[in-house]
Amino acid sequence: MKRAISGIGVLIIFIALILVAAVAAMVLLQTVSSLEGQALATGKETKGEVSTKLRIQSVIGKTDNAENPTKVVYLRITAKLAPGSSDIILNHTIFRYATENEVIAGAAYNTTPPGENSPEGAYKSTNNITYSAVFLNYPPDMSQNLKTAVKEGDIVEFWYKPTNLRADTNVEISFILGSGATETVYFRTPSVLRGQYMSLFP
Repeated sequence: MKRAISGIGVLIIFIALILVAAVAAMVLLQTVSSLEGQALATGKETKGEVSTKLRIQSVIGKTDNAENPTKVVYLRITAKLAPGSSDIILNHTIFRYATENEVIAGAAYNTTPPGENSPEGAYKSTNNITYSAVFLNYPPDMSQNLKTAVKEGDIVEFWYKPTNLRADTNVEISFILGSGATETVYFRTPSVLRGQYMSLFP
């Protein structure tokens, strides 16, 4: 009789251990599943941010005088989407300009006037706190709605007007996207400015 009671006690303990192990296994599986879901979501967000990017191709400086220039009065920045990038909304994209003596942390986008997707329109829409864009693969009368975003295949010339960009100056420019990777390039103006236009980057 005592042996039977002892056997029942051992069986109860064994069953209890099995139940505890089963509960622990369920909790572990739920935790792993939750972590996997979070990792996938984070991975998708990171991939989206990294893949959404402008790529600056070149920077041209326009001087104040072709014969005897004293400063660069406009930057003309050619860019396009990086391979695989999503569309970039320009109203959510700010331009940063920095030298040793001047920092403009958040120049906003300003569209060119209707019918003036051209350098003339860019002149009218650009100053030291805004930047504008000329879509080189579209005619001057392109729709204003199309000017709101850079899409696949677009080649865009961004215009910016620094206030006092002289010779022999280090410059940093960035496009900071509302959702995506920041594009930054660095260059130095020549020690002597010559002519109306000059290549600054690359």
